[in-house]
Amino acid sequence: MPVELTAEQAAARLRSVDTLGIPLGPGQPPAFLRALGERDDWTDLRVYGALLAVLTELFNHKGVHYLSGFYGPLDRALRDSGADVEFLPADFRRFGPLLRRQAPRVVATVATPPDADGWCSLSLHAGGTIDELHRAGADPDRLLIVEASDAFPRTYGLGEDNRHALHVDEIDILVHSSEAPPALPGGDAPPSEIDRAIAQNAVGYMPSGVTL
Repeated sequence: MPVELTAEQAAARLRSVDTLGIPLGPGQPPAFLRALGERDDWTDLRVYGALLAVLTELFNHKGVHYLSGFYGPLDRALRDSGADVEFLPADFRRFGPLLRRQAPRVVATVATPPDADGWCSLSLHAGGTIDELHRAGADPDRLLIVEASDAFPRTYGLGEDNRHALHVDEIDILVHSSEAPPALPGGDAPPSEIDRAIAQNAVGYMPSGVTL
């Protein structure tokens, strides 16, 4: 069973010289990454991720290097501000092999709280990180940190062999959170008639029970 910690306590488990792997965009644990940004004792923290979606001071600190496999607005802003950010071009099929090659000591993700059977759904993203999440959870020399929030939707995989979830028995540290998924700017604007027409067309491809 995992140790239950606050985001700040979980952030304290990383060493000043360490390696951290995070998923792309909506899979990133927001409270945990912000808590890491409150530390200023980094000597050489190397973070592997893509499409940064969390505003955190972490990457503005000296001693923190961020290797991004996909640049989004925040990645570019960090680069332009002089942060230690490097771009590693990769298509989505290569995210998994690249992360496995890096083999970060700590791997962190956001997920839903565990259900009655102990499964934390990986919610909005897993992608190329899913195998590395399982490997980190199975390795006693590594840390798997999961930030669990009720605000993230529970999604499902394809049967028992392809479950889109982590079991609590795999998790080393569980951080309870109330953080919500990232929202795109302008998301509160009412849809136009064109938006509604596109949505109506898309609904025709979605049978009951589909995962969106």
